Amino acid sequence: MNCPTHKKEFRDGKFGQFCATKLEDGGWCKEKPPKDDGYVGEKEHQVAQTSNEFAESLGIKKEVDWEAKDRQSMSQTSLKSASEIVAALIAIGDPKSIEDAEKMVKKTANFFYKELKGMKEQE
Repeated sequence: MNCPTHKKEFRDGKFGQFCATKLEDGGWCKEKPPKDDGYVGEKEHQVAQTSNEFAESLGIKKEVDWEAKDRQSMSQTSLKSASEIVAALIAIGDPKSIEDAEKMVKKTANFFYKELKGMKEQE
């Protein structure tokens, strides 16, 4: 794609593509290629709202494994909670080693996961 002002091809840079033309005032051309508008499909205003809708727009039927999503969510919640507790303990000097901290995080996360799983089964 070319710069509409200088007709030079855009270059790839650290922050995307740009026109590398130095102006008479010593500055640089500010032109950039148009941004991706996020539209999907043949209709101009059809925007994918979810990964399922995107898959369907490509003709792919995607079934969601809600039980797997629940397990993943419970695991993430458990690990985050355990990590925060152990971080607070580390701040006051306990546990004494990284290995002890890792063991404590795993043990606490497993405890929280079992508690969450039990709560989920009671629903």
